[in-house]
Amino acid sequence: MLQADVANHAALSSMSVAPIRSGEPLGSKTQRRRKYVFTAQIDERIREIYLRRPNAKSRSGIRQLADQIRIPHWALKKSARELGLARTKEKPWSEPELAILARYAWMSDERIRLKLKAAGYARTVTGVHLKLKRMRFKYDPSFYSGKGLAQALGIDSHVVTRWIRARSPESPASRNRTERAAGR
Repeated sequence: MLQADVANHAALSSMSVAPIRSGEPLGSKTQRRRKYVFTAQIDERIREIYLRRPNAKSRSGIRQLADQIRIPHWALKKSARELGLARTKEKPWSEPELAILARYAWMSDERIRLKLKAAGYARTVTGVHLKLKRMRFKYDPSFYSGKGLAQALGIDSHVVTRWIRARSPESPASRNRTERAAGR
């Protein structure tokens, strides 16, 4: 029954793409209809696809359904998010998690993930890595890099590189200006 209804999608008036009303400018403040309207049958098909393989990384059934009913796959995925079927972003970091992250910032990302797991928090290695990077826990605040100093002073980083080169000819900033051996 459901298969026949989806296959006869063209006959369903509530599923059609809403045309732009003639005489209205694009972006007008009048009340707009949704471009794609989903029926209970299509919502049911989306549920079937997502619940058939709940941990799947990709869902080829969504593209097939999109081809059948002539609605873009992104619109079906958006509908799945609205139905609560699609994976959502991880929860925000709590204060205890951030404390563990700060305390063990010197460890590897995997070790920190295991410390969080032991404390009862579930985070991925990538999540730990990105949060460490964003929170700048691995950086020593008493020192600036050349680029960081330039950002702090609001000047071009090449100026700071010139200062470093003038001050210390053996610095890493001066490596590109090394003297070549004779005969080359």
